[in-house]
Amino acid sequence: MRLPTRPPSWISLITSSNKPFEIINDPEGRRLIQRANAAYWHWDQLRRRPLPKGWKAEEVWVALKLARESQAREFGLRSKNGEPYRLSLPEEALHDLHEIDKGLGGNIGIDEPEGAKEDRQRYLINSLMEEAIASSQIEGAATTRKVAKDMLRGNRQPRTHGERMILNNYRTICMLRDFKDRPLSDDLVIDIQRSMTQDTLENPLDEGRIRSASDRVEVVDVRDGEVLHVPPHADELPERLKALCAFANQETDLGFLHPVIMAILVHFWLSYDHPFVDGNGRTARALFYWSMLRSGYWLFEFLPISRIINQSPVRYSRAFLYAESDQCDATYFIMFHLRAIRMALRDLHSYLTRRQRTIRETRQLLVHFPELNYRQIALLHDAVTDPRKAVTFATHRGKYRVSYGTAHADLTELVERGLLIRVRHGRQFVLYPANDLAERLHAMETKQD
Repeated sequence: MRLPTRPPSWISLITSSNKPFEIINDPEGRRLIQRANAAYWHWDQLRRRPLPKGWKAEEVWVALKLARESQAREFGLRSKNGEPYRLSLPEEALHDLHEIDKGLGGNIGIDEPEGAKEDRQRYLINSLMEEAIASSQIEGAATTRKVAKDMLRGNRQPRTHGERMILNNYRTICMLRDFKDRPLSDDLVIDIQRSMTQDTLENPLDEGRIRSASDRVEVVDVRDGEVLHVPPHADELPERLKALCAFANQETDLGFLHPVIMAILVHFWLSYDHPFVDGNGRTARALFYWSMLRSGYWLFEFLPISRIINQSPVRYSRAFLYAESDQCDATYFIMFHLRAIRMALRDLHSYLTRRQRTIRETRQLLVHFPELNYRQIALLHDAVTDPRKAVTFATHRGKYRVSYGTAHADLTELVERGLLIRVRHGRQFVLYPANDLAERLHAMETKQD
């Protein structure tokens, strides 16, 4: 990845021209600044864009920085050179926060007479799995979502390094749900990293250990070996970690910060300090998750943010690089994360729309098959929708969190009714929808009528 071009010194440019102030007072200039802040352009982006005739990129940059500086504030993190990191919240960020508060402030509205609790729990488990898989894939876990989900649902032991990373991530996220009321501490951060990295590091002694001066730790682009970030010296880490915990626990006198912004900055802070030899990214994203739950955003459990991040890994990395290269401006990372949360919210609401349609169709089936339970009806609906979909006793059990006996009874009854076909694969049975499943269901409906 190419490192972004460092912006020119806007302070020195102020004294050499009055043009930036003319741009600020010009209606077209104000519109340009508003557009630049809505997308939060870095100098690397601004200098490539077409500008009004007679305006130089450097002059527009100064005008843009003046607008940002007017609302900038520190939040406690300092760079390795001692410069304070700051943030400013443009109108677009405030709009995003409003939408996030509305989207995360309610309930999951699944209007379902039977199985509503099961359905919410199933979606929650699926979301936690998605988060664990994507967060691990960002760090290089080489496995597919399908294989990883089958492992988690079937409760089988991991067979590869990537699967172990995903299992660790999933267990850690589930653990954090129970720790959301605990204040952040050095020990909790270390416990999270240890849980994330268990049996995945070259040196097992690096699990749950803050790096020392002898550890050479750099963030490097794996494609070309370019060094992207050199974190602070190891000797500073104990104090920096205490400062992070004080910030996350709201024990500082920095004034009010929106809880979502705080959670994003906790993520950014630990990523910048990079206190561990490995597992920093996964630990930082777990702390973001912890901070959101601690602030009362319980619906956030249903938003696998890392899946959105994993779709834009370059933009994710650039958000860090832009922040570090532009005078410690963490707003770049904040803006990226706010968009990721809104996209995850959009996915959640799309799911709810689809789910409501499925519920209506399932209710119609329930009228004709009152002897089948909610799990069986849901399975049949999925099978009609996707005739290639297979299920096992283990995956059915994991999906609905029922006992093996209940899962076996559910599926065996459907086999006996001729709706599923049972095939042995190695040591286990795999069940597939009958080839003429839709016709069989229609015939059964007719017979019931």
